[in-house]
Amino acid sequence: PSAPSTTVPGHTHFASLPGMYPRTVTISSCGKTFSATGWQVGWAVGPSSLVGPVQQVLPQVQFCACSLAQDALARALPQADGPYEDEDGQVWDDYYVYLRERYRSKRDLLAKALEEAGFDVPDYR
Repeated sequence: PSAPSTTVPGHTHFASLPGMYPRTVTISSCGKTFSATGWQVGWAVGPSSLVGPVQQVLPQVQFCACSLAQDALARALPQADGPYEDEDGQVWDDYYVYLRERYRSKRDLLAKALEEAGFDVPDYR
């Protein structure tokens, strides 16, 4: 099988590399992306031959996330792909663009402060 087509500028998804999709499980959660650490709601994406065993082991190593958190995430994920209005009223193409720019501005602010304090900062741009 071929990898789903997902492109994020500045990032190469490991599963998109030649021959890697059949050998890759991508694991993520809503913790950092939706500022919901502690919800314990996440997902695994990949070929069924790899995700199936993860599903078999999961009940043995994890406690159950509450259904309200699961429902909230299920509703948030599709909405995150649409236009997003931030706390200042600025409208972004989607939540992920907003989040990337928010993290980028925080990174740039920290790097500038470190440079002004005399620290060497690797080229991150």
